[in-house]
Amino acid sequence: MIRIIVAVCFLALPLLSRAQSVFPVRDDGEARNRTYHVVHYKIEVSFDEKKKSVIGKTQVTLVPFLSEFKNIELDAEQLDIHSVTLGLGKPARYEVEPKMLVVHLDKPYSYGDTITVAVEYSCTPKKGLYFTQPDSGYPDKHWQIWSQGEDMDNHFWFPCYDYPNDKATSELIATVRKNYTVLSNGELVSVKENKKDSTKTFFWRENKPHSSYLITIAAGDYAILHDKAGKLPLQYYVFRDDTVDARMCFRQTPDMVKFFNEKIGYSYPWEKYAQVLITDFIEGGMENTSATSLLDWATVYDARQRLDNTPTGLIAHELAHQWWGDVVTCKDWRHLWLNESFASYFDPLYHEYWLGEDEFQMMMLNDQLAGVHVDTAVGRKPIVSVGSYGTNVYPRGAAVPSSIISQSINSPRSRQTI
Repeated sequence: MIRIIVAVCFLALPLLSRAQSVFPVRDDGEARNRTYHVVHYKIEVSFDEKKKSVIGKTQVTLVPFLSEFKNIELDAEQLDIHSVTLGLGKPARYEVEPKMLVVHLDKPYSYGDTITVAVEYSCTPKKGLYFTQPDSGYPDKHWQIWSQGEDMDNHFWFPCYDYPNDKATSELIATVRKNYTVLSNGELVSVKENKKDSTKTFFWRENKPHSSYLITIAAGDYAILHDKAGKLPLQYYVFRDDTVDARMCFRQTPDMVKFFNEKIGYSYPWEKYAQVLITDFIEGGMENTSATSLLDWATVYDARQRLDNTPTGLIAHELAHQWWGDVVTCKDWRHLWLNESFASYFDPLYHEYWLGEDEFQMMMLNDQLAGVHVDTAVGRKPIVSVGSYGTNVYPRGAAVPSSIISQSINSPRSRQTI
């Protein structure tokens, strides 16, 4: 994930300032204890865009870790729970706590059992899922519905185990207005038109286990540009008036996939790779499994802007996360620095392959200077810690005084490999 920061400062960095303040600590810093393993999520949603609300049904299939498993605790915050059932529809007793839904099972289960619980609910989420709409100030803004799960925000729009140390397959079935297209994880199984109410229902399925924070939805009036990296389908979900510029800006994606496959030694594992433009996205980009969300203005530039800017770093960083973060995932949020560090390193590696060693050296130098500046300006923090693990995760966007950059570039050390 990349956070874009716009600031008025004296920078000599050649790329967009990028930083990630990550998120406030919401756990005790240790991997969360699990009493069960989620095998599969089936999420069915529809929307009331005027009310910015979700009507949903989520089925969670899980296996207990205990020999006497009596309650299921699901992360669920600010959801209006309508009903909870077990198995084929047997009503279950439940309690709604401030941040959790506790389901009381009909009998004790054991680790040899598989349990399915279905929750029907509605919500008007303040986090996790967002509605972009035109308003009086921006009457031409695109209508969109989109999610952002990292770190632990997906439980604001569907009940789940919302922590990275568990992985499950998933389905998302979303009903939207008929002119919308829906993107989610994995493969598109079907699209059904509902003529009676002028809607369409999209059925997406991710067949490989991934963490719940990587489950995504993006819906809007998109044009889909198709591409390929070998046999891997590539899709670019873009605004209809941006197709020419978008194709230019995404054109290196197949080359990036090929390079990462060879450099990492592990071929891209997901069913497809899609990239979708989001208006008002709260990050620069987010590496949802097989379906990366990207801030529109930081990704697609017109011909004049392309003389001075390129989205290559952003695109490469988020693509690298499909391996570093999505395939290999941090056990708890203290280790997010590993997700981000690998992705931040493979971005310069691609630039070295594309533009040569000097470009790689300059990018690494700038990253080093940003890290040193954060270390001196904010104070030295351990990379792996509970209360400060966000500080040094993404220093690249830090405001590094140009004098420091000039001195370092003219130093003999700047000509050494960093």
